[in-house]
Amino acid sequence: MRQESTFYVAASPLRVWSMLANLDEYRLWRPGTRITVRNPGAGSSFRYARRTFWKKWLVVDATITDWDKGSAVGWRCGTDRLIGFTETYRIEDEGSGSRVRHSIEAIGFFGRLASRLVANDILTAIELEDAAFVNFVKRVMREPAAPNRHRRRAAKYQSTNDRETDRRN
Repeated sequence: MRQESTFYVAASPLRVWSMLANLDEYRLWRPGTRITVRNPGAGSSFRYARRTFWKKWLVVDATITDWDKGSAVGWRCGTDRLIGFTETYRIEDEGSGSRVRHSIEAIGFFGRLASRLVANDILTAIELEDAAFVNFVKRVMREPAAPNRHRRRAAKYQSTNDRETDRRN
C-alpha cells in the first residue's frame, strides 16, 4: 500500500534536493530517525534507524534507490518478500519554489498487511515529517550566510586586540 503527501517549499529544486540528499542531517528535522551513510549515491547501502512506539530504536539496512540530482531521493529498507518499505522524495520546479511528493510504500507480505492496518497513522506521520521539513528549510533560509574568510580574519583580529586591550587595563 502506498501513502503519498505533496507539499510546497519556497526554495529552488536543487536547494531542496541538497537538503534531502544530506541524509546525515535528517535528525535535525525528523527527531525519530537516524541515518548513517558514508558515500551517498545510487546503490549505496546505509543504516536506517527509526524510533518505535515503545521508545526503542529499530535499525535496518537500507539501499539508496533514487539519487537524481535536483529531482529525486529515495531508499528501500527491509526485505522484498517479508517486510520492508520504500521512501521517496520527488522534487518538481514550481514557480519560485518547489513541489515535493513524499511517498512511502510497504513491500513484502507482512509489510502490506501491516500498512493496511495503520494506513492513517502512516499518512499522519508523513504529513508531520513534511511540515517539519518545510520549517527546517525556512529556518535554514533565514540564517545568515557564513562569513567569508576576510571577515573571519577581521573578527579574529578584533577579538585578539580586545583581549590585549583588556590585559593592559
